[in-house]
Formats: sequence, C-alpha cells, structure tokens
Amino acid sequence: MKTLIPILMGLLVVGCGHSTETIEANVQKTIQTKYDSDPTTQGAIIDNVELKKAGDNKYNGFIEIIEADGSRMNLDLEVTVNGDVFKWTVKPPRELTAKANTKPEPKPKQETEKPGELTKVDLEKVKELYLGYNQLTSVKGLEKLTQLEDLWLEDNPALTKAQIDELQKALPKCEISSNPIK
Repeated sequence: MKTLIPILMGLLVVGCGHSTETIEANVQKTIQTKYDSDPTTQGAIIDNVELKKAGDNKYNGFIEIIEADGSRMNLDLEVTVNGDVFKWTVKPPRELTAKANTKPEPKPKQETEKPGELTKVDLEKVKELYLGYNQLTSVKGLEKLTQLEDLWLEDNPALTKAQIDELQKALPKCEISSNPIK
C-alpha cells in the first residue's frame, strides 16, 4: 500500500477558545490542501478527523484518508494548540514500523471457540474500539469491554442519546465519542 505522507507537520492560525469540532474542521481542510498540492498524494480525500482533548493544549485522535485507488487508511493524529496557533502531526501507520521485523508473524492458534467469537479474556484486553460509520442500532454487549478507554461511535444515526448515556454509566472510565441524533 502506498504511503501518503509518513509524517506531516502543519501550522494554522486559529483563534483562542475554539471548539474541538472547529479544530478538527480546520485540520481537515489544511491537510486536504497539503495533499492536493503534493503530486504523490493528489486524489486522496481526507474523509474524517476525530480528536479528543488530551491535556490543556493537546488533542489526540485519528485521520481517515481515502486514497486515489479507493482504499482507506486511518492514521494517528496529534494537535497542539499554542495561543492562536496549532501544530498538527500525522503519524505513519503502525504496520510500516513493523516491516523491519523479518520474522513472519506466527499463525494464530486454532481456538475451540467459534471463529469470530471473543472470549472473556479477549474482551478484557480491548482498550480502544472504533465503530464509526457502521449503521449500529444497539450498543448491547459493549458494556462487557471493561478495560475500554476510548470508544468511537460517530455517524451511527440509529443510536440514541439514551443508549450512549446508559453505556457511559456502564463504562465510567471510557471516553465515548458519539453524535446521536435522537
């Protein structure tokens, strides 16, 4: 898979006190402009930017890119706000850093469970989960992910605020990003 740009740095002037959504929109616009001006990344679409506040002036999240060939890629994104200026950094995909390892990945052990079924031990290991754009109608079962720290549920229009609130009560240590309409 073609790498768009492993590490990008950008500066953009914004006013103090802007919301996360405003910062996301401005970052998305400036990265798209940067990609459009670079012949190696022309045709790529910056489809989505999701940020969460990680400190006084820091935001972490991801950026979703649709490459010219239609493939999708999610990359980690960091934004630092300093007065009226913020700096954004898009990090390379994690799988690129693993290419230096020449040993083949071991094949997973055949489990006695049904394929695709997670065990309780598996559920206890999940810390981040991205379920945006999945047409979810329920969040039932997610309360079992007791170690979950970050959960993205954006753009699942059938989910309700009541469902998200109930899930938040069940997972008080988890930061849930969602935009329920109902």
